[in-house]
Amino acid sequence: MLAVGGHFVDDVSVGSEHTLALTCDGEVWAWGSNSDGQLGVGHMVAVREPQLLAGLSHNLIKQVTRLIRQVTLLVTVLSDR
Repeated sequence: MLAVGGHFVDDVSVGSEHTLALTCDGEVWAWGSNSDGQLGVGHMVAVREPQLLAGLSHNLIKQVTRLIRQVTLLVTVLSDR
């Protein structure tokens, strides 16, 4: 099983220049080229090792999907209704 940051990975989205990983704990990690800021880490420098996207983690994100030059996060919000 693949692990990132010491956590098991539930979903991975791999592109030609960057990668996103969603852990079983709901953490979103990103790494890769980042030449257009597509990783969402606050700069446009390449990220060579997985970096936690703390602002996105634990927000009930269930799947990560990479599109051309952008990132789409599919979010499932649970309701008690």
